[in-house]
Amino acid sequence: MKRPLWFGILALFAIPLTLAQTSNLKKYVGQSSCTPRLQKGPGSYGIRLDKRQIARVEARTVNGKKALLIVQYQKEWSECGVVKDIVVAARADNDFIFECADDKDPGAVVVGTWQTPKISGRSPESWRIDLKSLRFVRIGRSLRYAPQKLEGDDDGSDLVDWANHRAASHKSHVGH
Repeated sequence: MKRPLWFGILALFAIPLTLAQTSNLKKYVGQSSCTPRLQKGPGSYGIRLDKRQIARVEARTVNGKKALLIVQYQKEWSECGVVKDIVVAARADNDFIFECADDKDPGAVVVGTWQTPKISGRSPESWRIDLKSLRFVRIGRSLRYAPQKLEGDDDGSDLVDWANHRAASHKSHVGH
């Protein structure tokens, strides 16, 4: 589907705005996730990023903006951790979605934004998570929504496990 020229121009203006909003929140990197302005509130949600590093990605509202944090904890069920990185959604009507895949790099741990509650199409924003530095890296392509079965008890999996499973599945399909 071809997008109109105005869509591209609008996107060019949105990226600097998002980068400016994100840079304002970078002051929280290295601080406790329990810092008053970072407190979890209504609409907060998150998921285990990497159990080996005891890291989670957590969506919160910070200064009136939808933000996604990478938080590393001392113990699995600690209340507070250290903020390793933070990004902001460009649009207020978009939410962070963890159930997504980068078709060009199926083994990458990625997150994107979509309008909710009905998720369709490709993500308007996307980031790869650098697992060594626990940092977000903006990527210039959109992601595919890849729903996971999330009901039931916590099976101990994390976003790294999901990415490894996608990569293995992709290799088995490519090999045939």
